[in-house]
Order: sequence, then structure tokens, then C-alpha cells
Amino acid sequence: ALNILGWTIHTALGMRPDNTSTPNNAPSFKIHSLRNRLGDLILIIIDEISLVSHSLFQKVNKRLNEIFEVSDKSGVYFGNIPVLLFGDLAQCEPVAAKQIFWRPPGETFSLWADLFRPINFNINMRQGEDRQLFDILCRMRLGEYNEEDEILIKSRSIRKEDNPLYYKDRLAELQSTEFANAIYAYST
Repeated sequence: ALNILGWTIHTALGMRPDNTSTPNNAPSFKIHSLRNRLGDLILIIIDEISLVSHSLFQKVNKRLNEIFEVSDKSGVYFGNIPVLLFGDLAQCEPVAAKQIFWRPPGETFSLWADLFRPINFNINMRQGEDRQLFDILCRMRLGEYNEEDEILIKSRSIRKEDNPLYYKDRLAELQSTEFANAIYAYST
């Protein structure tokens, strides 16, 4: 968030990440402060939506309604501020929580299902022309990769601890036009 001069959900809305803060229960001075800070807000962008839990999404709605003085029963959501969500729902799930699109039994209205319409981007720009790597990464994100995929990924990995001399030689070997145009995975 800092790289783009943005805020995390918790910072922006004055909520603690440990689930102890509940919307509609914040001290009035805190809501007043948030109202002053966010008063000119015209759009909310939430990135990496796969990490936002169902519960947190509900809290975001309630807190924005609280900040912008919108009744939860008014049929207006997120403080009447437009919300854009970005991310890959097949990536990481929220930690120890239900995914944003989970629907509790008996829930008749879903913020996710009833207010948002996904637009799927099908052209991958990140892996460029490397179709083989693209296909492997697609299988990995769905948990469907195989032994051949693993072998190729490891062949593109350079680990100093495996063989320090090979590491130096391999880096020197890779300093080529082919290297400049290739995509490699470095283990961390």
C-alpha cells in the first residue's frame, strides 16, 4: 500500500487486524476523525481481494456506512462510495477465514454475489511470450502441476546453497541476450 501512497483496509478504516474492533461500535471521536480524513473519497480500490475474508468485507461495508452516516437498512452499501476489487480468487485465501464469496447458510443477500460482477482478464502479460511457463503457473495456481513442471521450475532456479561454484558459473553463463529476455524464478 505504501508504494502507491495507499492504505491497508485496516489502516484506512481504523480497524484492528485482530478482529477485536467491530464496526458500528467505534468511539465517536474515531468515526469523526475517519469522516474528516475520508470525506473527499470518490472511489475505493481494494487489491488482492482473494486475501479479504467474508467477515472483513462485511466489516468494510459497515464501517464505511458508519463513517458516511448511512443506515445499514437503507439499501446503500459501502457508504455510497463506488468500490473496485482486483485480484485472482484462485490465489491465496484469507488466513483462517472464509473466502469473500462464501455465503453463510440462510443468508439472503450477499455483498459479493449481489453487488459485484467479475470481469475476467484472459490475456496474461506477466509471463510475456513464454507460453510454457505460463501454462505451468496456471496449473500451479490450481494445484494441478506435475513432476515435469517441477523439474522445469527447478531448472530455472539458481540456489547458491546447492553449489556455490556452480552458482557463480551459472550466473556468468546467463549473462547473455537469452538471459536478458528470459524469466527465471529465484528461490527466497
